[in-house]
Amino acid sequence: MADIYSTRTELEDIFWNSTMTILGYDPADYNDPLNIPLFMPVRVSWQPEGAPAWKRTDDVVFIRIGEEDDLINVLHDLIYTNKDADNSNQATSYTRVVRVHYVCYGPNSYDNAFKLKRLMFNDTYRLPLTKQNLYLVPSKVSPIRSPELFDGQYWERADIAFQFNEFVKFNDTVPYIKSAEMTLSVDSNGEITNKDISI
Repeated sequence: MADIYSTRTELEDIFWNSTMTILGYDPADYNDPLNIPLFMPVRVSWQPEGAPAWKRTDDVVFIRIGEEDDLINVLHDLIYTNKDADNSNQATSYTRVVRVHYVCYGPNSYDNAFKLKRLMFNDTYRLPLTKQNLYLVPSKVSPIRSPELFDGQYWERADIAFQFNEFVKFNDTVPYIKSAEMTLSVDSNGEITNKDISI
C-alpha cells in the first residue's frame, strides 16, 4: 500500500503554480529551460540562487510553506491489517496542517495580497488544490501592510497566510507478538509474588 502525502518540493510546486495563475501569469512561460525569463514574479523562499534580485518597482511574491501544530493533527487513526504470517500492516492516517505564507513586495504588493485572499476562496483556484488533497481552511485572513527598510529606502511589502488541511497516510510493517514470558513467585504464606509463565 502506498503512502499518501505531499513532499515539501511537491507542495512548493503546487502553490507556485496556483499563485502564478491567481496573479495572472502563465506558469508554462516560466518552466521552459531554454527560455527562462530574467525576472521571476513568484519565487519559493530560500531558493538555491539569490539572484536575480529585483527593483523597488517590481512586484515579487515569495512563498514559504511549513507544517503547523493544531488540535486536528494530534488525532491519529491506526488500522491494522494482516500482511503475512509474521507481520501486520499498520496504516496511520491523520490531518496534516500546512501553512502557506506569502510575502509580497512591490508597488502592488498590498493589492496582490488582497487578490490572493479574494481568489484563494474562489472555486476556480480552490478546487484544483482539493484535487491535490489540499483543503483550504476558511478562516479570517487579511493582508498586513508592512513596508520594509532596506538600503535607506522603504520597500512596499504586504504579508498574508493561509491554512490548508492535508489528509496523510503512512504504512508500516509491525511484527506479530508470537511469544511472551512472565515470572511469578509464591511466598511462604501462599501468596503469589512471582512465577514463570511462557506463552
